[in-house]
Amino acid sequence: MLKTDGFYSKKFKEFWKGRIKEVGEVPLIISGVGFDPRSLQAGKILLEENIVPKFIPIDFAVESSGEQDKIITEAREKNRNFLSKFDVLHSTIKIDMFDEFNHSVGGREIVNKIYEIKDHFSNIRDVIIDIGGLPRTLFSPMLSYLINAKTKTDFGFKNLHVASLPEEYLDRGIISEENLDPSFMFGFDQPPQGVKFVWIPIIGKNDPERLRKIYSKIEVDCIEICPILPFRPNYPKQVENLLINLRDVLFNEIHTFDNNIIYIDHRTPFFVFREIIELSKYYNKLLQDLSGDVKVLITPLDDKTSCIGAILAAVKENLPIMYADTIRYKVPDPGLLIKEIKTEPIEI
Repeated sequence: MLKTDGFYSKKFKEFWKGRIKEVGEVPLIISGVGFDPRSLQAGKILLEENIVPKFIPIDFAVESSGEQDKIITEAREKNRNFLSKFDVLHSTIKIDMFDEFNHSVGGREIVNKIYEIKDHFSNIRDVIIDIGGLPRTLFSPMLSYLINAKTKTDFGFKNLHVASLPEEYLDRGIISEENLDPSFMFGFDQPPQGVKFVWIPIIGKNDPERLRKIYSKIEVDCIEICPILPFRPNYPKQVENLLINLRDVLFNEIHTFDNNIIYIDHRTPFFVFREIIELSKYYNKLLQDLSGDVKVLITPLDDKTSCIGAILAAVKENLPIMYADTIRYKVPDPGLLIKEIKTEPIEI
């Protein structure tokens, strides 16, 4: 059973200095080593405090386009070379994101490979999943799996943490150029045919094509749409800009009602978690007698921090997640990838 007594702090360094002093043990970090400069950032922050964490690196490859390949390769190699500074428990786990038919298989692969190395989790007090350099289709199934594995004897760790590093300039600068057809994400509920959906897309980017693709997949069974949009006090016009940019797809194509839009501060994942739980309970009570079996269906299209709230809700309420995975990225300003990240991750 998922416990919801979690916490959230932007003081990652301060938290872990105190935590390690208290328990006398360093954490085990699972982190991606792709081209994103946020890769390994949780470990780098600890190294600055002379704390050498245990480490399990995840390597994966997604195509890029344009003349940026050289810098992307340089950024990826820079992250790989940095691994020597950590106490690496297992050689780099290589993940194939797609199979020969271009189906998304990364989530299934990462869960299987984490199970294969379960002995590395024995007697570990704290496990941190550093999601800064990992795509949603990898860290979401892994987090779901480890939440459930925590209660099993196969895994011996005590506490599960997530380190998230939202950087809006990076999120805007790494653009999804081509997406797969939408599918239910591995590691979450796979609803039977005929189930009716209340769709909750959590929208943080101007990405109308992905919204269209997902809606076209569920249109026949979708009976209500409740988009969650960001409200950030430090950027109040963000939601206005999104509504302007997405007005055609939201209101003319997928027929969203104004009063169904939910505004929430996405920076705190437990706000998103609670909102989805309440919506699930509300619609189950409201629509059960009218529509039969009804499921809230989540699509996390905002930053990764809000995605954590969605994952926790999906695990607790046994909800499906639908997503259209990215086949290829483009980075119009690839210089972003070799700049040093100065900010600390968020501790969840």
